Amino acid sequence: MKRLLIILVFAVAGCQQGGAPLTSTDIDAIKKNVENFAQALSTQSADIGNGYADDVISLPPHNAANVGKQKTVEFHSAPGPKVTSFVINSEEIDGSGGLAYSRGTWVFKGVANDSIEINDNGKYLVLLNKQADGSWKVTREIWNSDLPMGQ
Repeated sequence: MKRLLIILVFAVAGCQQGGAPLTSTDIDAIKKNVENFAQALSTQSADIGNGYADDVISLPPHNAANVGKQKTVEFHSAPGPKVTSFVINSEEIDGSGGLAYSRGTWVFKGVANDSIEINDNGKYLVLLNKQADGSWKVTREIWNSDLPMGQ
C-alpha cells in the first residue's frame, strides 16, 4: 500500500503544471533563439551552437541521436548541400516556469554537387530550458520532412 501511495504522489505531481506562465519576454527570447538558429544554418555560421544547452539531445531523421552540444553542432555543420535558404516559422510557443517548447515548420533550399537543386519542407519540435541568465537554450530537438521517402 505504501508503494502505491508513493507512485500516486509522483503521478499527481507530474500532472500538475509548475511555475508561472511564459512572459512576453520569454516568448520573444524563444522566437529569437529559433530565428538565430535559422540564420546560422543558412550562413553555415560558427554561431550555430549558441542556442543549444550543453546537454542537448538532437533527434534528426534517418540518423542516430546526437547527444551533447558538440555532436549536435558537428551534425549541423557537416559537409552537405550548400544552403541557399532556410526559414523557420514558429507556430506555437508555450510552457511554464523554466520549461518551454516551440513547434513549427521549416523550408530548406539548397544546391548539391554545384547543380542539383534541393527543396524540402517539414516540421520541428524543440524543448527549451530557461538558463540562470534568463536566456533560453534548446535541450531537445526533433524534425522531419513532409516529403515522401526517396524525394
